[in-house]
Amino acid sequence: MTRQAYVDTNYATLTIGSAVTSIATMYNYAYNSMYQTNFVLEDSIDWGASGAFYCQSFCLVWLQGATFSQAAVPPVGRRYNASVNSVINTGAAETFIPGATAGWLSTGGQYV
Repeated sequence: MTRQAYVDTNYATLTIGSAVTSIATMYNYAYNSMYQTNFVLEDSIDWGASGAFYCQSFCLVWLQGATFSQAAVPPVGRRYNASVNSVINTGAAETFIPGATAGWLSTGGQYV
């Protein structure tokens, strides 16, 4: 069974509250374009071990030109998790996505 999804939030402003544990959790051929999206982060966010962006099995998250407006208390937890040939494309350093723990790559996952 193949599941496919396409989500486009280009040029949006998204406010992420403390109840949110992931901005994008994607499996099996999903594509999420967040080009030049402004993420406004509130206090006390915990991404947990899965990360702010979790991609498994040929998924792509496109974050070129995105910005993160940090709260007074920055998020804790893993920044990202990409596995099974998934790609998180920011065009920025691996610390670009806020979080206290480094991102995780496995089985062909890429952060570019």
